[in-house]
Amino acid sequence: MLETVNMNLINEFVFTDTHEKDGSQSDNNLFLCKIEQTIEINLSDRTFNHNSFASKMEVSRSTLQRKLFLLTGLTPCKLITSLRIKLAMQLLINNVYNIAEIAYKVGFNDPKYFSRCFKNQSGLNPKEFQKSVQKKEVKTNYSNSEKTFFVKAVNQIEKKIKEPNYCINQFATDLCVSKSNLYRKVKGSTGRSPSELIRSVKMNYSTKLFTTVDNIQDIAWAVGFYDSKYFSRCFKREHGLTPTQYKTLLRRQNLQ
Repeated sequence: MLETVNMNLINEFVFTDTHEKDGSQSDNNLFLCKIEQTIEINLSDRTFNHNSFASKMEVSRSTLQRKLFLLTGLTPCKLITSLRIKLAMQLLINNVYNIAEIAYKVGFNDPKYFSRCFKNQSGLNPKEFQKSVQKKEVKTNYSNSEKTFFVKAVNQIEKKIKEPNYCINQFATDLCVSKSNLYRKVKGSTGRSPSELIRSVKMNYSTKLFTTVDNIQDIAWAVGFYDSKYFSRCFKREHGLTPTQYKTLLRRQNLQ
């Protein structure tokens, strides 16, 4: 089962309950959130490695290695590779690109090496993974408790919609559950990970702003994104259109 794979999105398999001894919990949370954003912004860059990672985090290689390993148990290179595979999984589910194209899009130079890394992480090669996803049935019947939790989770995300560093640690605290329990509940009721749900709610919320806000950068800021390019990539991943394309579509619909 794919749900048993240990490697998950950064907020699930990286953000552990490890407490760093040389820093406050809030500082650690901010550091981890910055790690997530830095990697996701540069994930498709084939030159992105330990050196450029440290540079963008504005710390030395040794500091990044020490702090990241202490908080997550992973090296920078392993973290980058793991998240590249997670992005590849999302692209395989979307079924728009072939496997070689996906390998290049997530920062691999060699599709064969990409396939090996993919299988090491997921237990399936890319073709097998894609077939297994296509066979899955989407859950349609939810218990009352699942519906209640889902509504509460979405409402909580919308309360913090403007916070750029809102991540799974804060999400779990706000809902008064552990991170592992949060992942289980969100995955069970939505099929998404908590970080995917946070991003999805932000993207759906942003569509409501297009009728009143003209500038895309302002919309990005309103839903907690400092980087409008990163916001545009997330928006397209969620809706299949860039913000500009979505804005044009709205205008055409209003003219009809």
